[in-house]
Amino acid sequence: DRVYFGGFTADKDRVVFALDQALRPTDLPSGTAINAALVDASEAFREARGLSGYRSVIILTDNRGLNYQVPDELVLEKLFGEDVVLNAVVTKNA
Repeated sequence: DRVYFGGFTADKDRVVFALDQALRPTDLPSGTAINAALVDASEAFREARGLSGYRSVIILTDNRGLNYQVPDELVLEKLFGEDVVLNAVVTKNA
């Protein structure tokens, strides 16, 4: 399960709204495969080559996930390859 708020945007109000919605604990799935989602995000950036501006992904995490199926090294390779910055908000109860 993924929390997804639509395509790419430069609309800061939309970003703030999406973050606000993502912070609602009843709406968040548990056991999210963050590494797989990050690889998917890098592919979305690859497919949207015509976009200009900063390329950034924001995740909310408790940093306790397992990533044995998609290793960190692959995620970093994919994100770096698309010039994407990863911002992680790590909380006790993400």
